[in-house]
Amino acid sequence: MYAVIDMGSNTMRLGIYHSENGNFKQFFHKKEMVGLAGYVRDGFLTEEGIEAAAAVLKEFGTIVKNLGIDHVMVFATASLRNVENTEEAAVRLWQMTGFKIHVISGEEEAKLDFKGAVSQIRSQDGILVDIGGGSTEIVTFYEKNVLDALSIPVGSLSLYKKQVKRILPKDEERAKIRGVVKKQLNEAGLAAVKPESGQLVGIGGSIRAIGRLYRHFYELPEDCSVMEVKKLKKMYRQLMEKKNGKWQLILKLCPDRIHTLIPGFLILLTIIERYDIETVVISRCGLREGYLLEYAKEERGAKEESKAETAPQESSAEESSEGPSPAKEVPAEEPKEEERLEEEP
Repeated sequence: MYAVIDMGSNTMRLGIYHSENGNFKQFFHKKEMVGLAGYVRDGFLTEEGIEAAAAVLKEFGTIVKNLGIDHVMVFATASLRNVENTEEAAVRLWQMTGFKIHVISGEEEAKLDFKGAVSQIRSQDGILVDIGGGSTEIVTFYEKNVLDALSIPVGSLSLYKKQVKRILPKDEERAKIRGVVKKQLNEAGLAAVKPESGQLVGIGGSIRAIGRLYRHFYELPEDCSVMEVKKLKKMYRQLMEKKNGKWQLILKLCPDRIHTLIPGFLILLTIIERYDIETVVISRCGLREGYLLEYAKEERGAKEESKAETAPQESSAEESSEGPSPAKEVPAEEPKEEERLEEEP
């Protein structure tokens, strides 16, 4: 069995997977809304933020220990990547929890998003989008091969923190959010070419939450994973009409995302308009599954070589300065071809 811990800017997630006959299947999932992007001051992740992350890592560690799982992989995205004290924070968390943290680049995050999603999606071409709390990853692909992959430093939580004064953004705040996203897309240099399929494949908590609203709004079955853009835009307009009270659906269905769902929605709509997207397909598999497929083989090898090692105890900065940096990982070997994901029931 394998445990994968994802330290995101908004949420931290634990996924536990069972490997049988070459298939990876998730049988346990837990998330905590930590909001690490909210603990950033002057570009640095604060001690309070480090302690909040450590508390969740310890909680996940207890679960993993109780289940007797040997293979545990922990990675961080924009939560540590986009701060000035990346290495210091990673080392502190290692000392406090015993977990070495692999801080992945934006480009690698985008490619791992695709690797996880492509195992489940049917789309042969399109655009894959992962809207996180602190960054958004975009992959263009054709015949299930990556054409381009990049990350822009805007996410649902970071935009809320920088652009919104209250809970729901006002008209002028929504306009500013769209402007920021458009600017980042322009600077990224990704060509605005409509995919032949007209499809956008969406992964991540923000898009799944939007999908939950969409199914409820149009009274669709729970297994519906396709959203029509025309209907999506209609739903957004009605959510923003405060007089009709539709916005309360967010509080009812996605209470933990009451402040970040609209910024995330605006990121999605801006990308949809840029690429003239017609349908959005929600994938259940994504970053954590892609990370598992990429690094499972390396984790097995490392575990066999270091069975005698023990995690370091929390110590002073001077005592830990000679320790290896958990932010610098050895590139992974390609996993066995027979290893793949099974869709979660």
